[in-house]
Amino acid sequence: MKKTKLITTLALGGFLLSVGALNAAAADNEASTNGTVEFKTQDETSTGVVTKPDTEGEIIEPETGGKTKGPLRLTHVPAFDFGQVDISSDTVFANAILEKYNNVGETAKHDISHFIQVEDVRGTKSGWKVSVTSSQFLPSDTTNNKPLANTHIVLQEGQLFNSRMDAAELATTVEGFTKKTAIKNDGSAIDLLNTVATKNTDSSKTSLIFNDAYTSDVANAGSIIKDGKATNPGVQLKAVGTDEKAKDETYTATLTWSIVDAK
Repeated sequence: MKKTKLITTLALGGFLLSVGALNAAAADNEASTNGTVEFKTQDETSTGVVTKPDTEGEIIEPETGGKTKGPLRLTHVPAFDFGQVDISSDTVFANAILEKYNNVGETAKHDISHFIQVEDVRGTKSGWKVSVTSSQFLPSDTTNNKPLANTHIVLQEGQLFNSRMDAAELATTVEGFTKKTAIKNDGSAIDLLNTVATKNTDSSKTSLIFNDAYTSDVANAGSIIKDGKATNPGVQLKAVGTDEKAKDETYTATLTWSIVDAK
């Protein structure tokens, strides 16, 4: 029995020595190197692309709207077209006609609810705030017609999406939007959206889409057809009855969207 144990022990010892020898040989034939990268902030003239809200980087090209430049930017802000509205002595609400977009490399147009999109690629872990101002709706013929002194836009609905955060994390990172937000027509700034104190959305896009039914698969979900066009109940014109309105006159308000650092 002792002899058997001794043989077993020696055999195991020999095996360990063989493995060690192999390891030593392997080490003699291997070399280690490093891969390094350093990231920098984009310059103030940089522009981004628009991503369809709540998708894995599906780039789209909106037909209308605007954008800003710089590493903290609005890649898209919407234009609102309310079409034709009946003159009334009562206050009425009119839905905005959906925006249109096409996929990159395609010409076919698709309907989508209005949205704003924030892209933060500063790399500074800083916060931000988005606001909007609006003028009165001014007539094209200002000599004979009056501005709409009280008529204004109301953002009735809204959903938030972020390109790298799920709903739970996003809810603790971005705040500020309240449904039924009226955009005053006196030029005063209306705060729409901001990051929570100490939080950031670095290296991502945040979209606020003004429709509660929107999904990435059905971008025109929740729309209502009026005069053959899809309209969005999430964005409405509050046409105040006592405002004097002229037949066949076009009224235009100027909206100014801004995004600022909020450290």
